[in-house]
Amino acid sequence: MKPRHDGICEYLSRKVRVELVSLLLEHFSMRALASELGVSHAAVEGWLDVDGPHPSNQNLRLILELAFSLQPSETMQLLRADLRKHVKLVKEFSRGNRGVTTS
Repeated sequence: MKPRHDGICEYLSRKVRVELVSLLLEHFSMRALASELGVSHAAVEGWLDVDGPHPSNQNLRLILELAFSLQPSETMQLLRADLRKHVKLVKEFSRGNRGVTTS
């Protein structure tokens, strides 16, 4: 069986996941967003904690689609910032800095 790969959802940091949910909460109440995504409002509330649970890749895909439909430029800005952070971390790792960062 071929392993599953969920595209961009595999690569988004916890921080940007929280930021995307926060972006959507500018347009939806927590309960309305939960209903739109087919999850509980407690799940959405939990997703706002960077150290807590995060949306599944399936839910994250829905979050991305909503974010792009409501605020495309802001969503792209978040994704680009996340990409720049990933690039920086890969460069640091390749130079021998194998530490784990918290920021």
